[in-house]
Amino acid sequence: MNAGRKNLISACVAAALCASASALASDQSPWVNAAGAGEISVAYGDQSADRFYAGDTEMPLPVDLELQTMLVSASYGITDRLSIDGQFAYGQSEFTDDPVLAPQGGLSGLADSKIGLRYWLYGEDGAAITLRGAAIIEGGYDTGAITAIGDGGSGVEVAVLVGKVFESGLAISGELGYRTRGNDVPEDIFGSATASYAFNRTVGMYAGYQFVRSDGELDIGGPGFSPPRFPEVEEEHDLVHGGISINFDEQWIASVGYGRKFGGRNTAKSDFLSLALTYAF
Repeated sequence: MNAGRKNLISACVAAALCASASALASDQSPWVNAAGAGEISVAYGDQSADRFYAGDTEMPLPVDLELQTMLVSASYGITDRLSIDGQFAYGQSEFTDDPVLAPQGGLSGLADSKIGLRYWLYGEDGAAITLRGAAIIEGGYDTGAITAIGDGGSGVEVAVLVGKVFESGLAISGELGYRTRGNDVPEDIFGSATASYAFNRTVGMYAGYQFVRSDGELDIGGPGFSPPRFPEVEEEHDLVHGGISINFDEQWIASVGYGRKFGGRNTAKSDFLSLALTYAF
């Protein structure tokens, strides 16, 4: 199993680490690190939207909504079956002052952080089944606007991850999870599916799909809505993303990715660009 993980990183699945903190960072690997091994990734994400969903109705924004994020993530193998993961980010949004969508205009602050564990249940012939759990630590930012860096609630999330590496250089993985947070933030069901292919030991590519489904009952502009209640809205989205990675020496991996939301509820219809540099040790 660990040999498969090593080959995967050196090829291209480390591109899954190349995610903007605002949307793509939910991708996690079902292949845990070997004891004493790990990786550190620094990523820049830029998202832009000129339309959004109020409830499930698509509407234009008065100006483009921009969000830039810097993400630092790390993973370390405690044993051959158990890895510890951490994710920390800072975000800054840009938007006009709007009495409903953004009373304060653009906002900035430390995004929600995650610290968690992945436990490998099964792995044979390149396959893996892994359990993941993480604590979500509320960041330092203002809420009450579409420009908020997050929803303003600490909590936990749990997930099951599966994956398979093939000798051809193809790898597939998926995740299904549940998230709950405080401060009246709705609970979420989330998931992803990713496929990657290594053309050789240097260049690879990946493509994936993500979704979030919320159990909230409040819509932007709907009955009972007001800007302070933004964290309570039923936020949902579907997203596709893809990219390429370049492995310099089996330790340094550079990645570039692009993603786009194509459906949703109470969310911006955004395009995402991400750049990342990962060091595996």
